[in-house]
Amino acid sequence: MGLGAQSITSGGRLILNQAFPRALLPLSSTLSAMLMFLPSIPVYIVFYLLGSSLDHSKTHLPGPSWALLWYPLLLVILAIQCFGLSMIFATMSVYFRDTNKFLTYLLRLDNISPLNVERKCEIGKCYVRKKEPENAKEFFDKAILCAHEEAKRYLCSIISDMANAILETSPELSEQYFSQYFAVKGDDLSKDDIVVFNSRGMAMRRQGKWREALQNYETALKIDPEDQRLLYNYALAHADGEQHKKAVDLYEQVLAQQPEFHLQAAVVSYNIANSYYHIKNLKAAKKYVEAALEIDPDHASSKKLRARLA
Repeated sequence: MGLGAQSITSGGRLILNQAFPRALLPLSSTLSAMLMFLPSIPVYIVFYLLGSSLDHSKTHLPGPSWALLWYPLLLVILAIQCFGLSMIFATMSVYFRDTNKFLTYLLRLDNISPLNVERKCEIGKCYVRKKEPENAKEFFDKAILCAHEEAKRYLCSIISDMANAILETSPELSEQYFSQYFAVKGDDLSKDDIVVFNSRGMAMRRQGKWREALQNYETALKIDPEDQRLLYNYALAHADGEQHKKAVDLYEQVLAQQPEFHLQAAVVSYNIANSYYHIKNLKAAKKYVEAALEIDPDHASSKKLRARLA
């Protein structure tokens, strides 16, 4: 019971960083105590056997009897009783523990990882026990803000998954979901959102909405102007609008950063070759169409372009 009473407070770090039933801590303490008790059972058995060989009129050692069959049941009842008392004492220990020391520990953890909602709530409760309502309110309000952010991240993840799932079959509906994603995000945009900008641009381009796609990519480029995949997709949107000179400028910007970018797939080399073809740079067009056919000799669009170049 002593171990069980201290199980919650001594397991504070584990409780704050993992989600699991708190009753497992006093239960594990009870089971540990039982395991510590088990080695003493053979000693009792030896004494019982020894008692059976002695004259019971001259010794107080008991001998074997049918009453011993109740021993396992009594052990189970004892374990259940100890577990129940450990739960009670562990709860009391949490309530009456040293709040100041515990608060110091929580505040230190909060500085290390400030996004833990449950921890901020616990800090607020500590301040409540210390009768400092203003400090309690500060951390309760922070907990609410963190919970909102956590919920927003979860919602964005769900919306993004739905939008990507339907991108191939219904670009229009996919675009609507991606727009909902950005409505939830608001102004809280980062480089982590670039992949979503790229996907929304693809949904727009598949509907022939290349101007809207350009605006989408321009917004994303304000966040990360050097992202190669973003620049490539931006170039594709210009090519969709027959703005091949601008597309070539963007392709060359990507290739300057990563000279082997076009070797990712035949379609990438083909798209670059196609824009060079439209601005009459036939030498560059041949270079990239040959690269496309080296990657995939059966790439139909590249075969047609090479025939036109010939």
